[in-house]
Amino acid sequence: MIKTLFIVFTLLFSTISTLAAETKPPTTGPIGFSPFTEKVRGTLLKFDMLPIPAGKFIFSADGKETPKEVEIKPFYMAKTEITWDQYDTFLLQRDLPEKDRKLLKDFDALGRPSPPHGAPDHSWGHEKHPLLHSSYNAGVKYCQWLSQKTGRKYRLPTEAEWEYAARAGAAEQKPEKKTVLEMAWCKDNSKNEDADNDETSHEVATKKPNAFGLHDMLGNVGEWCTPMAGKVPVIRGGTYLDPASQISWTTRTLYTSEWQMRDSQDPKSKWWMSDGPFCGFRVICEE
Repeated sequence: MIKTLFIVFTLLFSTISTLAAETKPPTTGPIGFSPFTEKVRGTLLKFDMLPIPAGKFIFSADGKETPKEVEIKPFYMAKTEITWDQYDTFLLQRDLPEKDRKLLKDFDALGRPSPPHGAPDHSWGHEKHPLLHSSYNAGVKYCQWLSQKTGRKYRLPTEAEWEYAARAGAAEQKPEKKTVLEMAWCKDNSKNEDADNDETSHEVATKKPNAFGLHDMLGNVGEWCTPMAGKVPVIRGGTYLDPASQISWTTRTLYTSEWQMRDSQDPKSKWWMSDGPFCGFRVICEE
């Protein structure tokens, strides 16, 4: 009898252990609000996501409205700006079997970018270099595609979320110039002797990160955010073309048609800023 009970207990314990192992959550997703590496199945696309904790800070969307305390819910943010090699999977449809990659005139029917004119990376660097000339719509569509591929909710940050992440706890209105130069590629340090232009973008994550571990929140390329004051898309963080004295976590520039002046299409491209090489973005993921 005792032996029979022991065998039954052993089998029951074994079954429970097996079920527990089968239901153990995956280690590649946002479990326990820890950093994770996102991967798109069937492709080489991967990027690191960092947890941004909940908190409150004093915020004014455009610097004109009376600053007020806003509460930020926790979210994940990409460690770096989206790079060319990360965008290429979406642009070149590398997530699809080769026979299904369609080059149609109406790319919006596919939800994929139209082919860019010329070499939008300007030969400044491709792998590990930030995406250039991107539109706000390109960022939105990329996030929708990521969400569909991964089953998580990716999107562009709001201005408040972006600034909160950029500050990483800093309370002062503007960082010191020394801090900007340590963290940002800007007009003061982005000169590239190997390029036709004096100032260029540079490989991501080659400058000092902020307290949240995020690289290039200041400088390099500006980052599209969902606007909180008005409906015009806005770039945050300054760019490689801006002097260090004009770059801070409150720096913002509204979209202007001048960024597409040389675009001969009618209507203008929904995907590319012909005269906005400084336009890029980074993604966030809701917890």
